[in-house]
Amino acid sequence: MQPVECIQSTAVSVAQATPATGSASAGRTPGFARVKEILDGAIATWRKDQQREPHLEVHGPRFRWNTRDELVNGVVELGDMRFPLIDETLRGNGRAEETFLIQYLRRDGDMFVRMPSGGPYLPDDQIDEIARWIDAGCPELAPGQQSSLRAPDVSRALAFAQRYGRPANGAALQLAAPRV
Repeated sequence: MQPVECIQSTAVSVAQATPATGSASAGRTPGFARVKEILDGAIATWRKDQQREPHLEVHGPRFRWNTRDELVNGVVELGDMRFPLIDETLRGNGRAEETFLIQYLRRDGDMFVRMPSGGPYLPDDQIDEIARWIDAGCPELAPGQQSSLRAPDVSRALAFAQRYGRPANGAALQLAAPRV
């Protein structure tokens, strides 16, 4: 069996991109964007330090974090064994330190080789941020953070429809009233 080398990240499509939130202050729960920023930074630092590309495929096909769902449902494959990165029974209940992800990032031992393999390793304060995120239930957004997604501005379309009527192709512009 090949040694497990480091944590994986793959390119994020523009549709999935979330703006970086910067460092969370001590004790604050980060959102997924910050967790992704930390993990992506670990890969970039490892790549620069080792001066080569990591062999990420050794972790298995379900080991990535382009989205929150990919991370919380991620699995590490070691031979014929499979370990969830963040077991659902350990989310949102103060048990982040028991997750495979946190154990992988923090310690060496019989079962775990500290990641990324050979270092440089994440500082404890960044691992603590990831643990707080898991303990908070792995939220997409940090508490108080608002989504960068906005509803489309339909005012121009409405003005056009009121002035000129139906579009040339015969489609009707409809606005649905919320159901009560």
